[in-house]
Amino acid sequence: MEKEFEEESKTLKTQILKDVEIYLAKYRDLAMLATEEAKRQQKKAELIKLKTRELTEITCKSFEEKLRSKMQEDLKKYEEATQSAYSKMILKEKSMNIKWNEREKFIEREKKDFEKSILKQAEKRIEEFRRGLMTTQAQLNKEREIFEDMMGNLRERVSYKLIMNIKIFFFFILKLYQFIRFPLNVLNLKKKCIIGLLLHSVWMKMKSQEECKIIMMH
Repeated sequence: MEKEFEEESKTLKTQILKDVEIYLAKYRDLAMLATEEAKRQQKKAELIKLKTRELTEITCKSFEEKLRSKMQEDLKKYEEATQSAYSKMILKEKSMNIKWNEREKFIEREKKDFEKSILKQAEKRIEEFRRGLMTTQAQLNKEREIFEDMMGNLRERVSYKLIMNIKIFFFFILKLYQFIRFPLNVLNLKKKCIIGLLLHSVWMKMKSQEECKIIMMH
């Protein structure tokens, strides 16, 4: 009978050690998966930042090209209008004998007024675009901060769970070691087997609870 108890005790110890190895492998895989996921999310954030910068540069270049094209068209129209006005003034000069210097001053004044109007409109459009760009950048920075906070919380949760589970694991190993090295003259074999079964039951329950927590985290 005592020999049978010893064999059952050895079998139980072997099974417990196998369960410990499986449990360690699972937590090692979980830590590796968490690290890889954090790296992927970081790369994704860097890619979003790069694409945002490229989009901003493309938008600025497109706006500058459109503005330059519009100004060239307006200047061309102005030159045509000025030339037409100048031609009319030449005809009018012949009939009214307007002095040349007065005509030059008139053209120069009209040209300056027109250029001021164009520059004012351009500055207004640039200011509107700049404000929109600043708003967009502020929103992107806010979203990036939220994302970084989320990733930081995720890393903290994973680290905390891993540390707590490692503490539980080493506590169980300590109890197991104390149980294995306990002398026969202090505690009989039957009681040792009962304690071993209880420890194994507690161990399986803790393992089941931790696996449920891991599934809920994902």
